[in-house]
Amino acid sequence: MTLFPKFSKRVDYQREGTMVTLEQKLLQSTNHLILNSDICTACGICVEACPEEAIKLGLVGAVRRKAIDYAAPIDIDEVKCSYCGVCVILCPFSALNLKVDGVERLPIIEKEGFPQYDQVSKVDDEKCIKCLICEEICPRDAIKREAELYEGVSKEGKERQLAIKTKTTFKVDMEKCTACGICGYLCPAITVKRKPYTAETGKVEAVGDPKTGLPW
Repeated sequence: MTLFPKFSKRVDYQREGTMVTLEQKLLQSTNHLILNSDICTACGICVEACPEEAIKLGLVGAVRRKAIDYAAPIDIDEVKCSYCGVCVILCPFSALNLKVDGVERLPIIEKEGFPQYDQVSKVDDEKCIKCLICEEICPRDAIKREAELYEGVSKEGKERQLAIKTKTTFKVDMEKCTACGICGYLCPAITVKRKPYTAETGKVEAVGDPKTGLPW
């Protein structure tokens, strides 16, 4: 007698990248969670977001150095995973994909069951050096800022310009922003604090400042 659900995991080397496919066979449907290991940066957002704690960071350094070819930047437990798609939605690099019976779907969105993902952040103007790193590293190209940059070669001249308090304009496209918090991870001037999940809305939202329109 066949018992359900059944679980499996396999690695495929394709033109698009190294694909790790997790399979969950149910009585009436089959779910596949697919990770593109070549795109994944092991940023850890999926690890924090997974409601089942089924994801953990893998051997990131060894994988990136190509020292091993049998592991991925993240490790997903195919049995603990509920195949809900939260990681797919929140991944800022689109490294994860969910298929139901071979069709790309996100049932948690279709059924309006996706939890609200709030974050509260702030920018420390004293620490901000107007380097534009937040704009450069945003994987969704959601941050735009206008700052007067020093175009000379003198280190002293750059320090003098930075010492002058000039206004820096931040603009965040909330349609593109996934509230992933990568800007806060990499910039010491940005502090990101996440609130617990709630199920009151079906959107990924950030708590913003009504005066600036920013999610911090």
